[in-house]
Amino acid sequence: MGERITRAITGLDLAFNVVGQGPPLLLIHGFGANAYTWKKLVKYFAAQYTVISLDLKGHGRSPKPLDGGYSLHDQANLITEFIHAKGLHNVTIVGHSFGGAIALLSYIKLKKQGSNAIRALVLIDTIAYRQRLPVLINALCVPLLGYFLVHTFPEKFQVNMILKLVYYDSGRITEETVLS
Repeated sequence: MGERITRAITGLDLAFNVVGQGPPLLLIHGFGANAYTWKKLVKYFAAQYTVISLDLKGHGRSPKPLDGGYSLHDQANLITEFIHAKGLHNVTIVGHSFGGAIALLSYIKLKKQGSNAIRALVLIDTIAYRQRLPVLINALCVPLLGYFLVHTFPEKFQVNMILKLVYYDSGRITEETVLS
């Protein structure tokens, strides 16, 4: 998979991979993850689709500016801008967890704009209603505490903690998963 960087309308560069040919399939990962989430599935989809797996703002190889713009709506705005900037049509969006909520909001935003860019929407274990956040995520939302936690603990430790929140069997978390 070749990594590419795109400049969205906001001027933010999002990292993404493209592989395959056919109608576009946009894969949106969950919180604390990145495009690597889809690594083992991409080869199956690439036979029929142009598979685009991107890193959301603040994740993977995409920028992590200290601008506070990481909400579901902020991310959905970036996704809709990405779809417009790339001239994508007939897109199937697949979103997982936090990425599913972003996919849903992106779909709603595009429909309100009168766009028919989205052909289908696939939501996997998606958040859609207000729910209690894990303690770690709440701590990250506290301005000084969040900054302290992110800048005090090594990235590898932070990633491992997030993965333990989302994996049913934490024994399946490998070194490759943490490092990717």
